[in-house]
Amino acid sequence: TLAELIGQFVDFIVQTLVLLLEALQGVHCLLVLSLQLVQFVGVGTGLLRGGLQLSADLLALGLPLGNLLVDQTLFLLELSSGGVSPLNVDHEVLHLASQPVLG
Repeated sequence: TLAELIGQFVDFIVQTLVLLLEALQGVHCLLVLSLQLVQFVGVGTGLLRGGLQLSADLLALGLPLGNLLVDQTLFLLELSSGGVSPLNVDHEVLHLASQPVLG
């Protein structure tokens, strides 16, 4: 009958609108996720930058420790040069190498 046909048509329109609403919600979720991904990438980039800055700071901190390595090398050379007479090393050159360059 005509009433059943109109009822089926209304049901079809309602189902179509429900599917359209679900599709729009899916698009909305994708947009929200993409914005969160952009924020996450920003956080990741900030963490990478912070890690590089920390590495640079640790490297700058390690420069005085490099003098310790030079001093230990000088000490070993002094020990070895005491037993072997032909080994006379100009220690002033190595002392210049132990001076801090960056101030």
